[in-house]
Amino acid sequence: MRIEVGGAQITESVADLLEDIQNGADYTAEIYSGIDTLVRHIVLDLDLADSESMRLIRVLQFVRRDYQILSNPPELDDPANDEPTAQL
Repeated sequence: MRIEVGGAQITESVADLLEDIQNGADYTAEIYSGIDTLVRHIVLDLDLADSESMRLIRVLQFVRRDYQILSNPPELDDPANDEPTAQL
């Protein structure tokens, strides 16, 4: 499935991710908190435990993965998605 909205390709994985972001307050809060804490840690050289630093780095890896899915949807090259289901 692929929908095109204003030139943006919305595939199933993009729709799933947007649903998580838009409907998951805990998900979004964890992302924001993780980024803010890690940035403060790096900038101010706070003494976080190694396990806490690793947890925050994993949060940033999730952000990177999500951005990658949004910017380059994995199903975009699927021949079934050559014709959009709908265009808005």
